[in-house]
Amino acid sequence: MKSNTPDPSHFQPWKVAFRKNAHMLISAGYSAGRTKITTNKHNEEHITELIVCGIKDWMRRAGCPSWCKFYSVHEEAPVSGKGSHGKSRPRTDIFIELGSRPKRPEYVFEAKRLCTNGFEAGKYTGVEGMGCFTGGIYAAGYDEAAMLGYVQSNTLIEWKKRVKKSITENAASLYLQSPQYDEVVIPDFPLEWVSEHERHNSKGNPVRIYHILLNCLPPEK
Repeated sequence: MKSNTPDPSHFQPWKVAFRKNAHMLISAGYSAGRTKITTNKHNEEHITELIVCGIKDWMRRAGCPSWCKFYSVHEEAPVSGKGSHGKSRPRTDIFIELGSRPKRPEYVFEAKRLCTNGFEAGKYTGVEGMGCFTGGIYAAGYDEAAMLGYVQSNTLIEWKKRVKKSITENAASLYLQSPQYDEVVIPDFPLEWVSEHERHNSKGNPVRIYHILLNCLPPEK
């Protein structure tokens, strides 16, 4: 595996801004929905709904940054052309669309719960988690995407260690290209890190996955 960390200056400026703004929208939605998390039993779809609704409410507010007018957010969007049809199609958890570019690029987020006794790191790194990206099912036309880990037990730091370990242990099946490295896109997500992967049966079309962990534990009484 190669060990060089990509230099952000090599990326097109609009891509860097797109990444940052997509992160800011997730942060705004999470901040709005956080107060509605009252138990660690909320399922993935419910938390995703809270985040997306929070983003949409934030974007409607007076004083919202002017760049928001170019963005739209979607949840549970079906992916076509993957051998399934109708309701059986795979669905991305969240994607953020940039309407100011000719091809209306999308930033795709796949979410997984992280909780002991049922939602361990293996599900996050498995075929229905990170495997959706490395298998070319989600974000197939893009060179980066993101995972959201909804932490429902223990601490964010503990789960970062567990997930990173699981990625390393499953390096072959995840087509891991290089050592994982920390990269803070916005201050709201100080524990964020990146893993780089080839895609199954698609050499030369790698994907960079940003990993964001969100505290989804109910507030202490």
